Amino acid sequence: MWQTISELGQVNWAALSDPVMIVRLLLQVLLFAGSALFSMSETALFSLRETDLQRLEKTQLPKARQLRDLLDEPRQLIISILCGNELINIAATVNLAGIFLVLYSNPATAAVANTLIMLPLLLLFGEVTPKTAAVQQPVLLCTRLIGPVIAYWVKIVAPLRAVIHFIADYVTSKVVGEASDNNHLLGVDEFETFLSDIEENGTVNPAERQLIVNLIEAGSKDVKQIMVPYPLVCFIDADLPVPDVIREFRTMRHRRIPVYRGQHDNIVGILQDEHVVKILAEKSMDELVIDELLQPIQLVPDTTTISHVAELFKGHLHYAVIVINEFGGIEGLVTADDVFGYLVHGHSTYLRWQSDVSEISEDEFECHGLTSIEALHHATNMPIDDLPVATVGGFLMYLGKRQLKVGDTCETDNWVFAVERMDGLLIERVRITARQAKETEESL
Repeated sequence: MWQTISELGQVNWAALSDPVMIVRLLLQVLLFAGSALFSMSETALFSLRETDLQRLEKTQLPKARQLRDLLDEPRQLIISILCGNELINIAATVNLAGIFLVLYSNPATAAVANTLIMLPLLLLFGEVTPKTAAVQQPVLLCTRLIGPVIAYWVKIVAPLRAVIHFIADYVTSKVVGEASDNNHLLGVDEFETFLSDIEENGTVNPAERQLIVNLIEAGSKDVKQIMVPYPLVCFIDADLPVPDVIREFRTMRHRRIPVYRGQHDNIVGILQDEHVVKILAEKSMDELVIDELLQPIQLVPDTTTISHVAELFKGHLHYAVIVINEFGGIEGLVTADDVFGYLVHGHSTYLRWQSDVSEISEDEFECHGLTSIEALHHATNMPIDDLPVATVGGFLMYLGKRQLKVGDTCETDNWVFAVERMDGLLIERVRITARQAKETEESL
């Protein structure tokens, strides 16, 4: 081993004048350049942001469409680039090994020299330097160099890529099972980060960004997050005379009110203000029967997503849904106004009216029990991730594990919650104090 290392200095420099060696050296330079190109391509192409592509497309450059087509097939693109990079790296290693076999009489010495020289050269010129350049100037490199070359290479390597794709899918399915749905590779957090980036560039404003995030989250949040809870839902008895029904409808001052017959769980329809006004303009109350005033109402389980309910409202066949639990009981009511309120504000319409958190002092706050936990988070920076409730009152019951009464307190690591007022079983007023401030107050 030591003899092999000691022979590293015994180089046959005269062999470099051979025309074949000169060709091999030039080929080695070209192979390093090719390796750099593929490494640079991988980083530069996947560093392009949507805003970069949109800006290029506005210039109507053909290369912009070319880049978009490449990135629309990310798996095809990455396999093609890796195929090219690996083929060139193997060729470069073999070619350099041939050069060292001529420069050294001992094959073992040539192998050691090839390893010692090839590794740093490949890292420097084939990986680190091109990737660094690609991160700094992805748009410039993609439009002037990478796009045309890689687009052509993707077509050339198609047969090899198909074989590798098939083998990779087969091995992956045997090791980790069938592939999951690729439509969900981008999570909400990643998408919101992306929106924040393009907001900085002026592509969207903050309101538009929040609307897009709410639209995405609507596909995973259930309707319990935005429904008017059962105790707050107003009902009208279908067996009342029509004039009494109209009078109660006007008194309640809600746009949509469910109508029951016998008991609340037996919903027969819903009164909608536009429809009621239209019918009253056509007929007098004495001529009407209750069924003429009613619009159909859909019942949905409490596991239904907000986006699914929005689809029900989109066709204008339904204007409200009754949310029921697995035991057939009513959980609450969701109207088109509630869905719209969530998409625009991030919480339902009825919660919006209770969303104020009053700051009494630096470490003390007051709010309604129906205040959304999002509003509480914005006021206090209290973490609320993955909570199974929508309101502050629900959060207190979640902490207390029981029905609370006036004077009860619940605590987290940094905050103390006190119930100050109730309306029946509903928590109406809550005082929130920072734990440090509470301990200081008690010590005085």
